Amino acid sequence: SNDTWITTKVRSQLLTSDQVKSSNVKVTTENGEVFLLGLVTEREGKAAADIASRVSGVKRVTTAFTYIK
Repeated sequence: SNDTWITTKVRSQLLTSDQVKSSNVKVTTENGEVFLLGLVTEREGKAAADIASRVSGVKRVTTAFTYIK
């Protein structure tokens, strides 16, 4: 499905980013909406959401991060 493709694409983009520790971020996609969860700094969270929003086919990005200071 397209959602699986989006999830894979977002994960690979996060892996190549030096702004995000991708191992801390869980990615799921439902009907083009990407959900990002995990334990991140605020800066990492913003970067991850930005990266996900640029992936083709993504309609919306919803974050449910736990922020570490």
